[in-house]
Amino acid sequence: MILAYVDVRPILFILGVLVLLLGVYIFCRIKKKKGKFRKIFVLSFCVYVGLFAFFVTEAGPFIGQRDTREFIMTWKLAENENANYDQPHVVLQYKDFPGHRIGHYSQELFDHLESQGTDEIKVIFSTVSDYGNVRGYSAESIAGLREWSREWSYGGTAGSPTSSPWD
Repeated sequence: MILAYVDVRPILFILGVLVLLLGVYIFCRIKKKKGKFRKIFVLSFCVYVGLFAFFVTEAGPFIGQRDTREFIMTWKLAENENANYDQPHVVLQYKDFPGHRIGHYSQELFDHLESQGTDEIKVIFSTVSDYGNVRGYSAESIAGLREWSREWSYGGTAGSPTSSPWD
């Protein structure tokens, strides 16, 4: 959906200023303070900008929070169902969250995981969250490997999982 890529914060800011302007105008008309409209509006505008910046922008403590999470996952080499990729398809599934998985088309990652000798590995993710909800994640380390070349990667679910690693 195209709206998911549109930042609506500037629109919200302008609409908020218009509502503030109308609210101050009505307040001054009711309280009969027409001469103090400018002072009241400037003061209200400063408070509005401060609150908007605190709650709605990255300047506040609620948006763009970075964190790391660690999960035990199992890995397997998937059948190469997509002939468009030249590298092996490695699928990692969360041990504690059945149905959730990530996948990488990477020869380097496959070689590293194969040398581990076990199908259970530790994966460290870096996450970005807004108001406590995870917006995005990426694998930072897979079984100790921090960098690997990959043709493509993805995250997804199979079936109808009851819980998510990102809740």
